[in-house]
Parts: sequence; structure tokens; C-alpha cells
Amino acid sequence: SGTELELDVYLPDDQMEPENKRTITLTPILPLKPGMQYTVVISAELLAKNGNSLGSEHIISFNTVK
Repeated sequence: SGTELELDVYLPDDQMEPENKRTITLTPILPLKPGMQYTVVISAELLAKNGNSLGSEHIISFNTVK
């Protein structure tokens, strides 16, 4: 269990940007620290604009460059 970070979350309007309808952009409010591992957990309850839920939790881990 790590420290939670505040993020801006952008879900494109699939009517205006249909090529990005499966894209979520996460932007940290504060810069990420170099040489650290981060994990993003996307809840299964995430709702699309049409009301459909993601259906299962998705976990993405990555490391920042030192």
C-alpha cells in the first residue's frame, strides 16, 4: 500500500473524438519522483459516458526514470 496521488482525469467525448473513445488520460497534479515505481488502479466501477462500467479492475505499474 503506497501513497495516493492527486490526478486530473480526462475522458474524451467519444462523439467529438471517436478515435479516443477507449482512452483515459491521467495527469498527476504534482510531478512524479524520479526512480520510483507507481501503480495505477482503475476501479471496475469506472463508468463510460454511456453508463457501461469497466467490468473488472485494471492495475498498471510503471517506473519513472532516475
